[in-house]
Amino acid sequence: MFVGHAIFDENVRKLIPEDAIWTTILREPFKLYRSIFEFFGWGRRFKTDFETFARNFNDSHRKLNGRYHVWYDLNLPRRDFNVEAAINQLEQQFDLIMITEQFEESLAILSLM
Repeated sequence: MFVGHAIFDENVRKLIPEDAIWTTILREPFKLYRSIFEFFGWGRRFKTDFETFARNFNDSHRKLNGRYHVWYDLNLPRRDFNVEAAINQLEQQFDLIMITEQFEESLAILSLM
């Protein structure tokens, strides 16, 4: 079992046996970005609430913290990304992608593997 916060790439794959069950756990995206918004104080900085900020999100906002957290952690391209292609890639790389906010359900599915 490889546990810890690491960027998923070929170096990680080399550490784990080929026949391993590949899982990862992610935060639900809306809750993740609300957390980032609050952590970095963007409401005060931009004098807005989260809903307004999210509705008006644009390329200049993407530069605020320099990366897309989930894309970055999973080593997906951050330019010209295609959500459908990313999902297909992740489905090939992982046997199970768990969601933190649905942890008990995710563990139930994991127990069946």
